[in-house]
Amino acid sequence: MITEKQKKALKGKLLHLDNDIGISLEDLHGSAFCHCQVSKGSPSILRRCKNIAQRLLEEHKRDVYAICKVKDTLHKKFLTFMGFKFENKKWISAQGSDKVVEIWRLERC
Repeated sequence: MITEKQKKALKGKLLHLDNDIGISLEDLHGSAFCHCQVSKGSPSILRRCKNIAQRLLEEHKRDVYAICKVKDTLHKKFLTFMGFKFENKKWISAQGSDKVVEIWRLERC
């Protein structure tokens, strides 16, 4: 079950929400950034999440991006499974702290 904390992490326009999966798109500087929450990382939920994300990507007819912390290997594994490709690293200043993040891109087919 998606928790209230996970629901709050879905920023921007909510595109899909059920008991196991939440997906939203946030428009930042003309680019669409995807936020995805899953209740647990079971293979069936992850496959369903990937299918839903692919369908939504086709409906919105644009590439989407994701931000990942440099050392977050679990998130990178999830992004790779979802079909995202590493694009570049970027230095950002957010909430009073500076950090480097990775930008990942999912191209529409």
